[in-house]
Amino acid sequence: MKKILKLILLFGLPLTLWYCSPRVLPPTESQMEDVVNRYPATDSISIMKGYAVFSESCNRCHALKNPSGYSEEEWHKILPVMTKKAKLSREETELVQAYILAFSKDKIPVSRSSD
Repeated sequence: MKKILKLILLFGLPLTLWYCSPRVLPPTESQMEDVVNRYPATDSISIMKGYAVFSESCNRCHALKNPSGYSEEEWHKILPVMTKKAKLSREETELVQAYILAFSKDKIPVSRSSD
């Protein structure tokens, strides 16, 4: 009985923590369309590359933060510190910044009601 309990704790607890940890999903097509419409200088490929770098690099040290959880001003304080810790290249930093800022709290479009 003790062996079974140990096995459950050994495998079950980490699996449960992994399963319950917050995930940041990639932007949907409609979100990407909205970002490109709002920021014509931005393209969907760069945003998706930024998401990929963000999800791979930032997840190494901590759970991913949802970009909409912070304002653009807050991200401007957070990103320089975190990108340096993650040892991102200039290009990677720019891609992550474009992704993060496009989906920051104050950039999320107000949902349109269907009148």
